[in-house]
Amino acid sequence: MATVPTPLAAMIAPPFLAWLGAQMVTGVLGHGPVPSFAPPHSPVGPVMGGEAMPNPGCLAT
Repeated sequence: MATVPTPLAAMIAPPFLAWLGAQMVTGVLGHGPVPSFAPPHSPVGPVMGGEAMPNPGCLAT
């Protein structure tokens, strides 16, 4: 039975990855530390090691 998931995953993965790359992520909130945050010089930056709280339907088609 261990051989069944491998061919199935190999068949499903390429179309899924193509679909996922074409999606727009919307409605996701998150929080975490921003190491490069230094207002007023740099008021924005990437969140490192944070957590996301996605709403249902966050992958818009």
